[in-house]
Amino acid sequence: MARRRPSVTDRVSDGYFQDTEPAGETPISPASAIKRTKRTYYLPDDVLLLLREVQLRRYRELGTEPELSDLVAEGIRRLAETDATTIRHL
Repeated sequence: MARRRPSVTDRVSDGYFQDTEPAGETPISPASAIKRTKRTYYLPDDVLLLLREVQLRRYRELGTEPELSDLVAEGIRRLAETDATTIRHL
């Protein structure tokens, strides 16, 4: 007779799956700590490619993958700073 494959329930009760985080402590990423609103924007393909390149570069530098939302927000903030500086000089 063929041996029965263990179910997920069997593996959990055997300790196969174990928590990597201590109970009650959930890591909070910077993105989840900020209140966000979901919006839809249509971006050209070249901009999406640039975003992915920045995301990959930061992943290689920091070892964690930044969310695209965070990169877009950072870019908009930098644009606003640049525009504010330009407007002050006019």
